[in-house]
Amino acid sequence: MEKAVNTVAVTPRLAELPRSLAELWEKAEALDRNRALSRSLTLNLLVVTDAVHEDEMREIVDHLPTQHPCRAVLVVVDEAAGDLRGELTASVREQGRCRALVLEKLVLIGDRSQHPRLPSLIRPLLVNDIPTQLFWGCPLPNSFAPLAALAAMAERTVVDSALFAGDDWLSLQRGMGRRPLDLSWLRLTPWRQSLAEAFERFTWSDEPQTRVLIEHGRAPGSMGATRGLQQWLIDKLNAQVRLVGLPGSGPEAEPWRLQLDCGDVTIQIRHLLNEPALVVDVSLPDRCLLPTRTKAIQSSRAELLAAAIDLRTS
Repeated sequence: MEKAVNTVAVTPRLAELPRSLAELWEKAEALDRNRALSRSLTLNLLVVTDAVHEDEMREIVDHLPTQHPCRAVLVVVDEAAGDLRGELTASVREQGRCRALVLEKLVLIGDRSQHPRLPSLIRPLLVNDIPTQLFWGCPLPNSFAPLAALAAMAERTVVDSALFAGDDWLSLQRGMGRRPLDLSWLRLTPWRQSLAEAFERFTWSDEPQTRVLIEHGRAPGSMGATRGLQQWLIDKLNAQVRLVGLPGSGPEAEPWRLQLDCGDVTIQIRHLLNEPALVVDVSLPDRCLLPTRTKAIQSSRAELLAAAIDLRTS
C-alpha cells in the first residue's frame, strides 16, 4: 500500500535560504503535532535544466524520493525569466505513527546571467556527510564555467547525451577534466552483455586487429550511445571502429547495428525495430550458432537516473 505524502511550501528569501529551510521544517511539523517528524535523506541532488525540459525534470525530482530521499536543488535556465526567483517545497511521508520528510526541493528559475550566483546560494544548503550528485538535464552551455562550478560541489556529475544538441558530446570531452557518467552508458548495458557472452564462445586474440562497424541514427542519443560503445571497444580490445550514420527510423538512444570481425569470427548485433530487443548472431570458423535474443533497455530517464545514483561514486 502506497504511503500518504503531504506537501508543504514556503516562499523562500534567496538572501536567507537556510532560514527559509528552517521555516519549511516548522511548517511540516505543524501539519500534525501529534506525530513525530524526522528527516530521511540519502543524498544532495543538483539538477540543471532548461524551460523545454522543465516539466520532465520536475517530475523526475518529485518521484526520486521513492528510492532516494534527498535535498534537491532544481535550476531552471529560462531566458524569459530574468532575475532569479525561487520555490521551496517539502514532501512528508506518513510512516505509521511517525512522519518523515523525504524531499526538500528548492527550484531556482532565472536566465543565464544568474549563473554566477548559483554556487554561493547552493553550497550552504548541501547537507554534510551524504553524497552530492549533479545531473545536467539539458543541452550543454556554450561556456563550461557554470557546469564546472556546480560539478565542483558534487562527487559525481551525470549527463544524458540524448538531451544534447549537435556535437555537444565532443565539447563535453574537451571541457570536463573528469568524465561524467552518461545515462547512455546504462542504455548500452544489453549491448555490452551481449558482446561479453559472445566472446565466451571463442578464444580472442589481438592479432589480427579486431574490426568493428557500428551503424547508428542521427538522433543525439543514438550518436552519444554509439560514441560510448566505440570508446569501450577501443579501450577493451584496441579495436578499429568505424561509425556509419544512417537516415530513417530506429532507436533514438541506442546504436542500430554492430558487426565485429575478429579473424574468422563474426559477431552481429541488431536492434529489432518492432520490439525493444537485440538479436545476436555469432559465426565461428566451423559453425554458425543459433541467434540469441536479449531485451533492450526500456527504463525511463527517471529510472536510469535512479540507477546512476545507485552506482558507487568513483
